[in-house]
Amino acid sequence: MSVSDPVAVETLRDAIKGMQFVTMTTKGLDGIPRSRGMAVRVADFDGDLWFMTLVDGQLLAEVDAMPTSAVLFADGHAQRYVAATGRVRERTDADDGRAAARLHAGRDDVTGPY
Repeated sequence: MSVSDPVAVETLRDAIKGMQFVTMTTKGLDGIPRSRGMAVRVADFDGDLWFMTLVDGQLLAEVDAMPTSAVLFADGHAQRYVAATGRVRERTDADDGRAAARLHAGRDDVTGPY
């Protein structure tokens, strides 16, 4: 997810601070939504969210076909949730064959915390 407005970056950073669980939902190649737990690095959030995945994995095939996604951050103990939708772009590290899926969403695409 990419947010360029400095106020929106700070708002989202504060909203997802400390959240360790995130679910990414994409549209499967068969049209059925697919959700998967993902690790995300938010400690140094600068407006982009990065999700690591396998280069030859199903996630990249899905975002190549339909580059939109939704993510849900959850802190179950505090009953806090933050949702975002946006475009996903692939960036592959040629040195080690890992890929990073980058979710881009505008300020209006972020909801929560709730």
